[in-house]
Amino acid sequence: MTALTAATRMSAPPRGNGTPEAAPLPEHRQKMVEAANAAYQQLLAERDECERKLHDANLKIEQMTVQLESLKQVVGMMEGTYLQTKMENENRVSTYQAQRDEAVARHASLEATLANIYVILRNTINEPEAAA
Repeated sequence: MTALTAATRMSAPPRGNGTPEAAPLPEHRQKMVEAANAAYQQLLAERDECERKLHDANLKIEQMTVQLESLKQVVGMMEGTYLQTKMENENRVSTYQAQRDEAVARHASLEATLANIYVILRNTINEPEAAA
C-alpha cells in the first residue's frame, strides 16, 4: 500500500488538506463527460416516464378487469332472469294452449249436443204431422 500511496502522491500535487487533486480534464474530454452525463440523465428521465406509463397501464388493466368481472356477473344474472322468464312464458303458453284445446273440445261437444237437440226437435215436430 505504501507503493500506491507514493505513486499517487507523485502523480497529483496534494491539496490543502493533504489529499491529491485531480488534474483538470482537457476541454474536449470535459465536453464528452458532460454530453455522456446529459445522455444518461435523458435516459433516466425516459425510464421514469416509461415506468409511470407502465404503472398507469397496469392500473387501467386492473380497473378494466374489475369492470369486466362485474359485467360478466350482470350478464349472468340477465341470462338467469331471461331463462326464468322464458320458462314461465313457455309454461303460460302451454297452459293457454291446453285451455284452448279444452274449450275447442267443449265447443265441439256442445255443438254436437245442439245438433242432436235440433234433430230430436225436428223429428218430434214432424212426426205428429206425419201421424195425422
